Amino acid sequence: MGSWGILKRHKTNHMSKPYRLDVTRWSVERIMFAIAGLIVVVFATLSLFVDDRFVFGCIFIGTMLVLFALTGYCPMAMLVDRHMQSRNGGASMR
Repeated sequence: MGSWGILKRHKTNHMSKPYRLDVTRWSVERIMFAIAGLIVVVFATLSLFVDDRFVFGCIFIGTMLVLFALTGYCPMAMLVDRHMQSRNGGASMR
């Protein structure tokens, strides 16, 4: 059977269930991804058609996304959460 038989028997499928975000409600994280994606598209379009320096907006947003992933701190998420709390009578959307 050789080594192929061993690999075939011990095959694990770590991607059996793909990750899918809950889309039944708008969480703060989902709103943040939507806002960041929209801003990146706008800055990329402006850098193509208006001025090359608009690419720095994309770099800034990308840097903030990485910092958010590493630290959990995002000023925009704090503003969105505060806005959602005021609309829902003080209940956080986290």
